[in-house]
Amino acid sequence: MVQPGRGSSGGDVGGSVGGGSAGGGSAGVARAATIDPSLRREVEAVADALGRAMGELIEGVGALGGGPVGGVGERTGGGTVGPTALAGALGIDKVLASRLLKALRERDAASSLHAMPGPEPLRRVARACVARGVHEVVGLRASEAIARYEALIRGRAGDRSRLDAVLSAWAPSARREFELRRKQSLFRAMSEVRGVRAAFSHATVIVGRGQNEEAFDLVWVNGYRSLCRVRPGAVVKFASRRVVPWSHGRSVRALSGGLVTDPGQVVFRPFSSVPPPVVRVEQVEDTVQYVLGDGPVGEGKNLVYGEVCIAEVPRRVPTGSGRRGFFFAEVAVPCEVLQFDVLIQDGLYWDEGPELSIYDTSFEGVANVNDRRRDLDRLDLLESVESLGFPAKVRSGDMSEYGRLVEVAIGARWDYERTWFRGYRCRIDYPIYGTQVVMSFKAEEEEDW
Repeated sequence: MVQPGRGSSGGDVGGSVGGGSAGGGSAGVARAATIDPSLRREVEAVADALGRAMGELIEGVGALGGGPVGGVGERTGGGTVGPTALAGALGIDKVLASRLLKALRERDAASSLHAMPGPEPLRRVARACVARGVHEVVGLRASEAIARYEALIRGRAGDRSRLDAVLSAWAPSARREFELRRKQSLFRAMSEVRGVRAAFSHATVIVGRGQNEEAFDLVWVNGYRSLCRVRPGAVVKFASRRVVPWSHGRSVRALSGGLVTDPGQVVFRPFSSVPPPVVRVEQVEDTVQYVLGDGPVGEGKNLVYGEVCIAEVPRRVPTGSGRRGFFFAEVAVPCEVLQFDVLIQDGLYWDEGPELSIYDTSFEGVANVNDRRRDLDRLDLLESVESLGFPAKVRSGDMSEYGRLVEVAIGARWDYERTWFRGYRCRIDYPIYGTQVVMSFKAEEEEDW
C-alpha cells in the first residue's frame, strides 16, 4: 500500500485499509464529450499524407543504391531494414531513424502520428534524402506534408503534448505509452515535492470468516521496499481508515496480537529492515495514523506493517440496493510500483471478478464506491485486475518473500493449511499520488438491514 489506509468493504458495508497506490481502468467512468469528428478526419488525412511522403523519400534512397531501405510495411511496399542501416545511409541519428521507422510501420493514423518524430527532425530527414539524390519533387511533397503536420500540432492541438493526449484516446498502444510517461513524470515531481519515495509499495487485504456471522474479518498487510526521504525534514505519513462506521464487536489489533497503537507491535519485523524503521502510531476514532521517524536522507528502508480487523466488514447489503462490497488502497507515498491484492476466503462474496475504479481524492477525499456522486471523480486509466486463481498464487516478481509474508498473515487469523482463498491483483507502474484504487465485489443481500 502506499498510503496505509484501512480498506473499505461494501455499500454501507465497508472497511478499508489504506496503503497502496492508485490504479486503474475505472468501471463506469463518466466520459467527456466526443472529440470533434473533423479533428479525427484531419488527423487521418495528415497521417496518411505524411506516411506516404516520408516512405517515398526513404524508398527513394534505396532506389539510388542504398539498399532496401524502408521496412515501412504496406504503406510503401518497401523491404525491411533496421534503424542503424537507415541512420548510416542518411547520416542521421539512430534514435531519429528508429522513431521514423516505427511510425511508418504503424497501421492506423493515431498510432503513426503518436510515434512520428517532430516536424524539424523530419525536415532533417527530408534534406538528407534530397542530398543523397532523391528527386526534388519527392522532397517537395514531403515538405508540404510536414507543414500540414506542423499546422495540426500548433493550430489544432496547441503543442505536441496536447496532440499526444488526443491521439491516446484513439490508439491503445499510444495511450499506454502516453499514460506511462506522464505518470513517471508525476512520480518524479511528487517525490521531490513530498520529499519521499519508494521503489515498491504493496497493500494486501485478506477477507475471511470470523466468529461474528454478520461480518467478515480482515487482515491487512502493507509495506514498502526502499522507502526513503529525499529531502530533510519531510513528513512521511500513512493512515489506516474506515470509510463507513461499523460497530457490533469490531476491533483492531496488530498482527502479533498486541495493540495497534504500539509501534513495536504493528511493525512486522521479520519482513522489515534490520533495525526496522521507527514508526509513531496514533489512533483517532476510526483512523490509525502512522508517521515515519527521523532518518538519514537517501537511506532506503523496508517496512511491513499490518492489522487484524475483527468483524470489520458487514456481510450483507439491503436487498435491491445495488450496493457493493469494496476494498481500496490509497497512494500516499510516491512509488515506482504499487501492488494491490485482495484475497477472499472460499464461499464469500460471489465468484464474479471485481470491478476496478480509481478515484481522484484531491477535492472530495476518500470515496465510497456506492456514492454515485463520486462517479465524476473516477479516472479513466488503462489499469486492470488479474486473477491470481483459486487457490490464489500469491508470488510477486517485485518482492521475493511476498508469498511467505502472505502465509504468515493468513496464519495470524486463520488456519493457513485449511483455509483457501481466491485472489485478485492490480499492479500499477508509477501510480498517481493522491489517488484511491478500489476493487469492488457483488455482495450478499438481505431483506432487512
